Amino acid sequence: MALAFTGSAVAIGTFTVANGGSLLLAADSAISASSYMQAPGGTLGVYLSPEWTAAPISATSASLSGTLAVQGASGLRSRTTTYDLVSSTDIDGAFTDVTTPNRLLSAGVIYDADGASLVLTRNATTSLAGLNASGRSLAAGIDLNYARLSLASPLSPVIDSFYSGTDAQVATLINQMSGAPLAQAKSAGGAMFGTLNGQISQQLAATRDLPLAPGGGSALLSYAGGQVSLEAPSPWAGLAGAPGDGGGAAPTSGVWLRPFGSWGSLSTGDGTVSSSGGGVLGGVERAFGDDARGGAVFSYQTADLSFTMPAAGSIDQWTGSLYVERQWGPLYANLFGTYGHQAYDLNRSIAYAGSVRTARSAYAGNAGAVVGRWATIMPSPHRAGSSPMRGSPMRRWPPTPSSSAARASSISPRRRTPPTPCSRRSGSGSSSPSACPAACP
Repeated sequence: MALAFTGSAVAIGTFTVANGGSLLLAADSAISASSYMQAPGGTLGVYLSPEWTAAPISATSASLSGTLAVQGASGLRSRTTTYDLVSSTDIDGAFTDVTTPNRLLSAGVIYDADGASLVLTRNATTSLAGLNASGRSLAAGIDLNYARLSLASPLSPVIDSFYSGTDAQVATLINQMSGAPLAQAKSAGGAMFGTLNGQISQQLAATRDLPLAPGGGSALLSYAGGQVSLEAPSPWAGLAGAPGDGGGAAPTSGVWLRPFGSWGSLSTGDGTVSSSGGGVLGGVERAFGDDARGGAVFSYQTADLSFTMPAAGSIDQWTGSLYVERQWGPLYANLFGTYGHQAYDLNRSIAYAGSVRTARSAYAGNAGAVVGRWATIMPSPHRAGSSPMRGSPMRRWPPTPSSSAARASSISPRRRTPPTPCSRRSGSGSSSPSACPAACP
């Protein structure tokens, strides 16, 4: 049998908590009896508060045994707090067990000639198991400032709930309060930002056929979902020349558009965050001499986020990039500089005291990065031709001796050299050009 006693019982004979029975007392409980008895299998539960100013049990004699269970406490602002529990000048026995809801509280009983008192000790919030990195940071802040928290503060009921739940429940609550999803989202946003230079590098590798591995320093996976090139007669000619080893005009300028998708999973000290989304990059570029190009890229990207804890959110990102690329014989290098703005919108659930509330976090920040890459371009065994900087998708550097005739640069229309006449050797050892009706021997 369980009894939650919140009223007053005055001038009763013997008040007994029998085996298997329990009695729960709060600050406004008052039992006045000639005798209070608690059997070995009985439980006395107490919920402590600042209003607990006097012993709720007053008896001429008291026989104690069984369990004293602290059910919760509110308004704790000191390291230790003492509460009068039983007022009696004739106490026999003692509580065999004293329990608390979790490791944030320790309790003990002091017996003296005037009765029994409960001493409650508040332990460090950081001692809880199950806290993530952000939760531990919040717990450390609570331990540093809890003594200064006003009892009238809106946070006071939340802090009080720490002392009534299990270790796991309180750790979950602190993790939810800590803003861990925002920290995870920032990690995901940093990884998402890192994919952009990799997307630009993929674009250049696709149009130049360069041996550059996709990159960007990102733990997220990125996939190019498609590519749209604006071809002549657009005022911006396409970047690639006409198919074949020698045909097509090499333009001075170009424009490109690249939609892409991204998805991935990132593990942090606060758990795992997954993202899925996509965006689009658009760029313009211009050639500077035979072996150099520069350009600008603008992008928009969005991603939806999911977390291991009850939270969800999204990231929107706008960026601008400048890049240059240069070739020195077989050596190719490029350099990217990217600056972006990110906006985060997050919602997370916080459950305590039997209710669930939704907390919303909004954050905006800027990010920047500079990334460089280089590669050695090897001759192709099956197709040799001009520099990849000139735009033909399958050409390699350096040209073979048989194709070392003058070629046009990438900033002017390709010039055709007239065919070289064949030279037949005369019997005197000299040679003279002559027309060849068929292939030269």
